[in-house]
Parts: sequence; structure tokens; C-alpha cells
Amino acid sequence: MHLRSLIALAVVTPFAVAAPSRAQAEAPQVDVEDLFEPPAPEEPAAEPAPAPSPPAEAAPPTPEASEPTPAPVAPPAPVATQLAAPPAHGTIAERGGLFGLGLAVAPKLGGGLGNVTLAGLGGTFAAQLELGWGLPMKLPLGRDLQATTVIGYSGPSSSATVDGDPRLPDGSFSYTLTVHQLDVVWGGLYRIPLDAVPWLRPYVLAGMRTVWSWTVIGGEAGGEPFGSYVESAFDLGAALTLGADFYFGPGALLLELQTTVGYADRFVLRDASVLGFEGAVGYRFFL
Repeated sequence: MHLRSLIALAVVTPFAVAAPSRAQAEAPQVDVEDLFEPPAPEEPAAEPAPAPSPPAEAAPPTPEASEPTPAPVAPPAPVATQLAAPPAHGTIAERGGLFGLGLAVAPKLGGGLGNVTLAGLGGTFAAQLELGWGLPMKLPLGRDLQATTVIGYSGPSSSATVDGDPRLPDGSFSYTLTVHQLDVVWGGLYRIPLDAVPWLRPYVLAGMRTVWSWTVIGGEAGGEPFGSYVESAFDLGAALTLGADFYFGPGALLLELQTTVGYADRFVLRDASVLGFEGAVGYRFFL
């Protein structure tokens, strides 16, 4: 059995080995490189196009370092502020006085010729009190314009001897005449600004003058008095004053030349013009 099996195995083995070789010869030839060539990649699906983004705003230009930044300009002050706020410089009158009220009080003393058109009417002493208010006008006028009232008293007098009257024993008589005047000037005062001289302000005062007067006349002849006669009257006139303020302390020293003019028509001073010149000195306080 053993020998027979070996013979059979020897006979069958060549055919078993040869069969695959024949099958391989009949099969189509395949290139080895084709077996290892990678497959072509598939094309990816097209993705939708993104939506367009809005255009970016242009950034403001950066100022160059060499260009300076302009300083802010303050708006002009309203008219109400210009009227209310006094200037920080100038005289005490232009600043509105010590308390900013714009008030002025000035006592004055002086004297002069009460009337140069009446013969024999001599000099007179005068005392005055000025009350004023610097008007808060719009700049640059400011308080240079002042509404002014001046109350004054003067008493020009005259005395003379008249000869050639045959009705009298000695043919002559003497008399004394005194005119007591209470006058008030209603007007305006304007100070002329002088930037070059801060302590000096010339001014002009002009206005209407009202006069209440009492004329007292006394006389005698041959040593016998005639008695006295009193005549009162009210007259209108005008006044013009040129002056200057010299500032120091809470006010200013003032010097004035005053001129008055008017007309009187009564029993004693019948149809007479009145023209007077007076000088005055005083001190004007500004409140």
C-alpha cells in the first residue's frame, strides 16, 4: 500500500503543479504599476460664493504733527453782559465807583462875578452840591456820560451912592442890593477819555438852569433909612461848565469854570440879562 501510494503521488503531482501555470498563461497580462497607481481624485463640489461685505468707512485723516491745533475762539459777550459788567481797568468812575452803583457826590466851593451885565453888581461866594449818576451805556461809552443835578447858592451884592436927586435934602442917597439865588442845573456831564493820562479826565457839563431869587434892597438918605424891600422871582436860563477830574483816592479832585446866562424882568431888575462867571473847586466821590 505504501509503495502504491507513492507511485500515485508521483504521477499526480506534476499535473497539479502544471495546472495553475496554464491558467496563468491564459489570463490577461496586468501591469504591476497599474495595480499600484492611485485613483484620480474626485473634484470637490463648488461652494457658494460669500456675500460681498459693505465697504469700510474711510478713517478720518490724521493731522500732521507739524500743524498746530487752533485755539478755541470765545463767542462775543451778549449786550446785557456789556451793559452790566463794568470794565476791570480805567478810572474809578469808569468802573462804576466803590460799590459799582455809578453814583457821584461832589461838594464844591467857589466864587466869581454873579452878573457882569449889571453895573455895580460885584463878586459873590458860591457853595454847590452835585449829584450824578454815570449811565450804564453800551461799551465803549460806558459810564463816561453822567446825568447831573447841581444845587447851588450864591449872593451877589452891590452898593452905591446916587447923586443929583432934588427930592432929597442932600440931593443924594445910598443903597445896598443883594440877590440871594438858589439855582439848580439839570443836565449832563461827559468825561473825555484820555488813555495816555489815566489819572486825568476833562469834562463838559451843560444843561438848563432854574433860579429862585430873593432881591433885598435897603437904602438911606441924610442918615435916615428908607427901610428894606424884598422882591422874589423865578427865572430860567442855561449853564455851561468846563472842568477836569484829577483822580486819587476814592474819587477825584475837580476844578471848574462855570458860565451862566439868563433873563430877568421884574420891578427892580427890569428887563435885565444875567451873565455870570464863577470858578469852583471840590472833590467828587464815586460810589
